[in-house]
Amino acid sequence: MDEELTTLTSFLKGYKPSLICNVDDEKITEDIRTQLLSYPHVLDIEMGLAQPQHMYFLNQNIKDHFLSSIKNLDCGTPEFFYQLGLALGFPEKAARFFRDRETDDSLTWFRICVEYCAIEFVCNYEDLIEVVQDLWKLPIPEFEDDTITLHYYAGGPEVRYRVCSEKGLKRVQEELRLITNYRRLKENEKSQ
Repeated sequence: MDEELTTLTSFLKGYKPSLICNVDDEKITEDIRTQLLSYPHVLDIEMGLAQPQHMYFLNQNIKDHFLSSIKNLDCGTPEFFYQLGLALGFPEKAARFFRDRETDDSLTWFRICVEYCAIEFVCNYEDLIEVVQDLWKLPIPEFEDDTITLHYYAGGPEVRYRVCSEKGLKRVQEELRLITNYRRLKENEKSQ
């Protein structure tokens, strides 16, 4: 692949069903902004963040579904971010984990960041195989890299992985269980 795949290019290539941008994002040139405006969009959508966001959708159905799913939700609530995650193309288990982690700090130990074709989200590493299988089902051309990049940093320094097989994902899960248990044990020892 000649160009680095970014969240923006992933959306423009049709891999991501929607895209969120900061209103003042300097990376978005006037030409790109004009191109994005040709997609169904919601400008200045309030998300409970420091500044409003622009959200662009591959088609009107995705936009309509998202807007109806958040119609009675307060922005910034866990359920709002669950619906946002689904609209951004995150696998359902990943969107559910993000929602649940908002109210359950103990889930932080299981949080792993996943990147695939510039689709980035967090999920529970115990759900990693199912989540990644969902990603590998996306209609992404064969010439794109199948590699999943993973980042885990709960309780200590970041651990990174690049995996392109189910066997590799199982190995990562086993290793993360060991790392998590060790780090939790060390944290408990410090607090006593």
